[in-house]
Amino acid sequence: MQSKTKMWENALRLEKEYWLSSEFIERLPKRMKKRKEEADKFRKVYEKVSSVSFEESKILQIGSAAIGLINDLDKDLLYAVDPLKSFYEENFKMYLNPKVNYLEGVGEKLPFENNKFDWVICTKTLMHVSSPEKVLEEIHRVLKMDGKAYITLSIYEPVSCFFINRGKHLRFLSIKDFNCYTVKSFSKFVESNGFKIINNKYKSFNQKRMENREKKKKLSSLVFTEVNLEVVIEKVRDI
Repeated sequence: MQSKTKMWENALRLEKEYWLSSEFIERLPKRMKKRKEEADKFRKVYEKVSSVSFEESKILQIGSAAIGLINDLDKDLLYAVDPLKSFYEENFKMYLNPKVNYLEGVGEKLPFENNKFDWVICTKTLMHVSSPEKVLEEIHRVLKMDGKAYITLSIYEPVSCFFINRGKHLRFLSIKDFNCYTVKSFSKFVESNGFKIINNKYKSFNQKRMENREKKKKLSSLVFTEVNLEVVIEKVRDI
């Protein structure tokens, strides 16, 4: 069985290869359009639940890459952390936001003092980190009391999660994600770490399954149906 360190190293290597592939380069204009849509969506969520003015808030994105929504936010006091910061600056600098303070690092060890940020953004990242528990601890540490985190990730039905986790460890399935959650397990995960959920949104699994069927996707997408969870959590107590 591969160690988590080896899996992480392989993930970084594959990430670089994918970003430099002709397939990704061709899709980049469409991905930039989606990045703007994600930034607009985040701004709407922010205005709905935040008590701090947008212009005055300190915002951090973990695992931002060059397509992170923070690159389409037009304000100061923006920060981003990514283990491949140098790679993105060397190859995709034209897509980076000059107002963002980029640092090289990982979510498990954020290079910031305690209680620094009003918001942390973590989109499609917790599935891929070596230690989601440590990342959530670090998000909690760097957020101010009542600070909020905007998180998106893929969630699965309980039976799918069971087989995905088994397949990941036994290596009889090709699993892209390190960490698999159900709605219930993710809710328990964040609430046991000093947060409360104040807003969440996701499609039903049956609705997603029907969409996959209509698009004639592979059988695996019907059996291991995933839906996107969009959630805002608030720091409510120290841990």
